[in-house]
Amino acid sequence: MEQEKEERVKILGRSIEFVRKRDGTLVPFDLNRITEAIFKAAKAVGGEDRERAEELAKQVEEYLIRQGYEVPDVEDIQDAVEKILIENGHAKTAKAFILYRDWKNRQRALIKVRKSRSKKLSTTDFSLLVYTPQEEIYQQWDKNRIKDALIRECQLSPAVAGAIASAVEEKVIRSGFKEITTTLRSGQVNNALVLRG
Repeated sequence: MEQEKEERVKILGRSIEFVRKRDGTLVPFDLNRITEAIFKAAKAVGGEDRERAEELAKQVEEYLIRQGYEVPDVEDIQDAVEKILIENGHAKTAKAFILYRDWKNRQRALIKVRKSRSKKLSTTDFSLLVYTPQEEIYQQWDKNRIKDALIRECQLSPAVAGAIASAVEEKVIRSGFKEITTTLRSGQVNNALVLRG
């Protein structure tokens, strides 16, 4: 894989080293993530050719380099994937990719994290089981908060922390929750950590 990247650098003159995530942080560019996204979309419409997904991912990287992207955003990469899929006659796969991208963005935007603003304990009427918070604030869902906390508090590598954060996000989205508490979010993270041993 590394040798192949070196050959592409020789051909193209340079490579993409980093990607800017939605929260502005930089992460190493990973061609495998593009391959996985293309392959998932292809599988959704009946495709099974992983090698073709790898070839298309390389074309995405080459397109980004030729367009002058030094540090592309996640959105730039996703736009490039759509373009390459369509140009290579994979309209059904492109449609599946676009629909999934749109669905995931809408789901992320809908999830709010409820967090108590005051340091006082919230009260619960145990006889009625009604949660009555003192003061609350809502934050937009951001799996990078989970990743950063795992790196900081558990000394996990960015790759492992990112994988756990992605797994938690997928579970929350699939659950259909539109609002979760920080306690529930923490519980989901703890479950993911236990499952990983």
